[in-house]
Amino acid sequence: MALLLVLFLLGVVMCAPIGPRKTDRIAVIGAGPSGVAISYFLREKGYDDIVIFEKTDRVGGLVQDVLYKGTPQAMTAYASLRRYWTVEDILNEYGFEICPYPTSTTFYYNPDTQTEVTIGMYTASYVAAKYGIVYGTPQELSAALGAAIAKYIGLWSQLFGLQLDPTTGKSEYLFPSTRPPPAALADLSMNSIDWIVKNDLQILEPTLRRLSDVNGYGPLEKVSAFGIITWVHPSTFKGEPAWLPCAGYLALLETLALPFRIEFNADITSVKRTDTEVTINYNGGSETFNWIVFTNKFNGDSADFIDLRADEQQYFANLHTSHLKTYLISTDAGVFLHPEKTVILNLDALTPTWTPDVSSWTYGCVNSLALRNPGDTSLTDVRICAQNFYDEKTSTQAEQEAELQTFLARMGANGQPVATSDYEIVYTVETDIYWQKHPNNELGRLWDIWNIQGKYRSFYIGSATTGIETVADMFDYSKQLVDKFVEREADPEPSPEPSSGESLKILRVLSLLLVFACSLL
Repeated sequence: MALLLVLFLLGVVMCAPIGPRKTDRIAVIGAGPSGVAISYFLREKGYDDIVIFEKTDRVGGLVQDVLYKGTPQAMTAYASLRRYWTVEDILNEYGFEICPYPTSTTFYYNPDTQTEVTIGMYTASYVAAKYGIVYGTPQELSAALGAAIAKYIGLWSQLFGLQLDPTTGKSEYLFPSTRPPPAALADLSMNSIDWIVKNDLQILEPTLRRLSDVNGYGPLEKVSAFGIITWVHPSTFKGEPAWLPCAGYLALLETLALPFRIEFNADITSVKRTDTEVTINYNGGSETFNWIVFTNKFNGDSADFIDLRADEQQYFANLHTSHLKTYLISTDAGVFLHPEKTVILNLDALTPTWTPDVSSWTYGCVNSLALRNPGDTSLTDVRICAQNFYDEKTSTQAEQEAELQTFLARMGANGQPVATSDYEIVYTVETDIYWQKHPNNELGRLWDIWNIQGKYRSFYIGSATTGIETVADMFDYSKQLVDKFVEREADPEPSPEPSSGESLKILRVLSLLLVFACSLL
């Protein structure tokens, strides 16, 4: 009897599905970057019975590009770093033009001395002022930077168990990877400044501060080490320019979504999951699926319709929500500092004594017109954007606009102040829930979530699963998830001897036959 029980349990385990089969129906909640990405990669693997449920009337989610006076303007996702290679491959596959982002060795313009400060000059003055570290010659500075970058790459590889291709700068995505041990998680949980000092990487602090603060992620004093390490992939130090789809990311998402049935304005009232199926009740009726992919935010009424299990509730609990507000600004060339001429524009963020605020401002989201004509001072009606990335809604609309005016006043070309009459705010996009982050002391949940992917016939994608909110991460995570769980093709060449897989199949059949025989006794 013991043997029969073992065989029976073996058969049950082997019969349990580990992922969708090609004939399964799959529901995807959300038509944002995550929902479109997972649908795209599933279709690439041969899955064609996919239905996307979208609560709004459009594709794109948080990606909200604006077509203003004939040219697209990226309002949320606008700059792509080198590590966006998965997205770049898809853009090339579909024939989208890619516009390089303007680059310069200039770090910022000093209005007091009327000089341009290079990245090297600023790095040397920064570490000397803050840490008392002095580099006597440019050669010493360059050698120290090279050593620090090599150390950063080594720490990154050690923390995540991933290797960087020395030629291409590419690596496998963060997930799946081995869960870092407790000591490493503790390091990742500290704020970025403490991590930088602990690892003697002070010379990289100016660059990391730029990449964090100016991209809207906030000051290093608030950003966890995990946040900065995942955002600043080692390939960033290859020095290649950022880029932008000339037509904007929304055009890509709309193109990739074309083959799918999308239920727009879907008001989902409940999601019921059993061991064999998933039932979705919404304002369009009731439908049954074999699997479900959640890309919605897991907080408040965004998740009330889901029958969350205990471990799901635990892993998605206490998520910290950040918000984003983007202003589209119309002006003339020469009024504001052009992104070609500057890298950091918030001069307050340049001083080591800068006090972190709840808000982080980003400036310089240029449209394809400006990208195609860098440095052309004759352009009129140039569009830029300013973003306010903040942790909580603690200010009124009037206070936010006053803060915007103060911020933009400092962004004048050649150090000249900018008056409100020099520009016009033509469009505003605000996201109530932009980025969901786990508490710094709970970063291990990211690996916990990865390990329950496929459980309860459910998959999860979003900033709460990747740890960061970029379009690249949504595509990379989706690709890895599909690669891990999709049905594997059988080996076309039969082996003369039973392989381990065939032996397991034989055992499964035997166990089922034995259970059936026992039922007849």
